[in-house]
Amino acid sequence: MTRFKFVLSVLALGLALTAILGWQGLGDARRHLADEAALARALALAHLTHGAAGEPAERLLAMPAVAGFSLLLRDSGDRELARLPAADASGERAPAWYRDLVWPQSPAVSAGPDGQPPMLVADPDGALLAPWRAWRNLLLIMLAGTVLIAALVWREVGRLCAAATRLRSAMADLGRGALDTRLPVLAGREGRLLAESFNRMAGAVEEGRRAAESNARVSTEQRVSAALTEAMHEREQAQREALARDIHGELGLHLASIRSMGEAMRQRIGDRDSPLAQASELIIASADRIDAGSRAIIERLRPASLERVALPDALSGMVADLRRAHPERQFTLRLAPGAESVAAAAASAAYRVAQEALTNSLRHSGASAIALNLRVQDGLLVLQVDDNGRGAQEAPANPTGNGLAMMREWAEQAGGRLDLARSRQGGVTVRLSVPLNDAGPSEQSDAGSNDDHLGREAA
Repeated sequence: MTRFKFVLSVLALGLALTAILGWQGLGDARRHLADEAALARALALAHLTHGAAGEPAERLLAMPAVAGFSLLLRDSGDRELARLPAADASGERAPAWYRDLVWPQSPAVSAGPDGQPPMLVADPDGALLAPWRAWRNLLLIMLAGTVLIAALVWREVGRLCAAATRLRSAMADLGRGALDTRLPVLAGREGRLLAESFNRMAGAVEEGRRAAESNARVSTEQRVSAALTEAMHEREQAQREALARDIHGELGLHLASIRSMGEAMRQRIGDRDSPLAQASELIIASADRIDAGSRAIIERLRPASLERVALPDALSGMVADLRRAHPERQFTLRLAPGAESVAAAAASAAYRVAQEALTNSLRHSGASAIALNLRVQDGLLVLQVDDNGRGAQEAPANPTGNGLAMMREWAEQAGGRLDLARSRQGGVTVRLSVPLNDAGPSEQSDAGSNDDHLGREAA
């Protein structure tokens, strides 16, 4: 269904652009013919007024022919007295309906004394042919281009949908225990990357299972179970991170580009009731739906473990990546000493909350400046993310949303708490406070004793 919507959007956009350009072409033709007709009438009037003696009809027929226009003299009863054919008159003519669009009526001017008959009329016999050919060719080119682009969109979207369907089916087979499940080489660069990442993950899981089975023959059941769990956990986490990164990096970039083009179209149109505006809304809505689907897949993939990575280094790398990806925004990073060796639960919670808070600031707040501050204070690891985006007037008491719910869950699992407040820059402040060492949820109240102090700080 998404494939059809994309193609229909492209066709609607192409037809709307074709109609706009066609209408503009008709207006240009009208103005051009009006100017040419005025010049032809002026030349004829000058000849009739200052030419040789004789009747007006005789003087008209004696003057040189005018390119593109036939000159006519009519009496007061609108009867034709004389006609001077155009200099370049030929057998080919523009269609009558095109003539009615660009030249609905030939204006007449008096060729007699004091505004009296006969009346002079300039008829665009040959002058219509060139504008007609140009207008017709423009419409044909636009229609052909629209069909070609729609065909390309049909092929590319179909390829992406096919790759997503194959991936979903393979993930289901793997979840049911078919560890030998592999994806073939899928069409396109994105499909190839998805297949390679999935096959690496499936191969690693299968290899871990085989290694565990081999160790079971020479070890006790308890040691084999622990080794198998650890090996599968590490390999699965690494492969899931790679798969999530590939989905986010490849598909997310194209979706952002499509949505940005839709936003630009909507802003330039102005009239939200026009067909072109509705087409841009459809493009934006389709991009949002695909983005929501890809985010749902990524949310099922757990992030990489921080057991072998120092938290400050991981945060530094995260901010460096964001600076490269968003050079138009300002990122500030402050890392106080003492956070290099913290409990695994605290490091994991801090990393995940920082990742989610930065993502929310980039996607939803429209912030131009984001600050991340990590420090150790009173036996707590404190992470604070501030932005200057569209913050609420007051922080909600019970905020909703999947991202906030996950951040609260991570904080509680590490024995800490998560707080939201309005930043001094007018945006949102996200504060995480967790014990440096492993602690249960009973210590959450201790983390709250620093709220007032943290609320007065600005990164």
